[in-house]
Amino acid sequence: MSKYFYDSPPMLINPDIALALGLNEAVVIQQMQYWLSINEEAGRNYYEGRYWTYNSLKDWHENYFSFWSFSTVRRTIHRLETLGVFITGTFNFSSSDRTKWYAIDHDVLDKLIREHKEENKEKEKNESKEKPYPQNGEMVKSPNWADAYVHNEHIYKQAEINYTETNSIYPSEKFSSREEARSYVEGLIGYDGLINISSEVSPWLDNLVDLVAEVFMHEEGRIKIAGRDMKISLVQEQFKRLNQDHLIYLVESLERTKPDVKNIKSYLLTSLYNAPNTASSFYKAKNNQEEMKKEKEELKKYRDEKNRKYRGLGIKL
Repeated sequence: MSKYFYDSPPMLINPDIALALGLNEAVVIQQMQYWLSINEEAGRNYYEGRYWTYNSLKDWHENYFSFWSFSTVRRTIHRLETLGVFITGTFNFSSSDRTKWYAIDHDVLDKLIREHKEENKEKEKNESKEKPYPQNGEMVKSPNWADAYVHNEHIYKQAEINYTETNSIYPSEKFSSREEARSYVEGLIGYDGLINISSEVSPWLDNLVDLVAEVFMHEEGRIKIAGRDMKISLVQEQFKRLNQDHLIYLVESLERTKPDVKNIKSYLLTSLYNAPNTASSFYKAKNNQEEMKKEKEELKKYRDEKNRKYRGLGIKL
């Protein structure tokens, strides 16, 4: 038997958390809880009625999750913050130290697990009602639609996208998992470059990337964009045009306008689809404005210089 079974500590994963939130999330939560338990036993890092642990994303990656890429660690922790499972704070002695502190909101975690179990019960109940009866001794298999998705739908809980397919919804042969599709999209838009632009990443960025990955998971079918029923293959072709500038434009626009719409998923899909065109127009207009501003400043500078030169001669321009 390999020595690594004895030399390396095993990693425990709670199956209920993995089913409700995803495997990566379950791994990170378990590790975070480990350090919180140590701090609780030692009676340290207790603030605002909770025990906390702290680390930079770089240290989390290098010391505890080196089997993942840095972007996966960052994305997973950020997703848990978005869901409300992780609470963040800053209790550093130095005001210049921006290291994040983390605590777990067990009420939120329990609620998400409970909701997932209830949804599964309801799904099983509906499937049992619709289950076809076998005839002539033949077994009729009903497809397992759950395999087409991963358990991160909570981000867009309030609005679902309806994919209409000619037969059924199946994962694309290109991508066997959401993680695979997500990696493809990250490469497409230069995700690592985007997250390195700022220490604080907008929640909109990961939501947009997840949404594009979801579209790439489907090989056939139709999807509504701005009320138009379109082939998914056409939408995918448009999404292949997305780049860093388009995502920066979208995130800045969303941060600025903070859209309050009922179907946020549909709104974001339309924004993503239009981004290659609207972003180009935006940057062109922005460049024109900057050029005009520059010309005005140069003209003003020229006039001021001429005025200074001829003021002593009593000449006005």
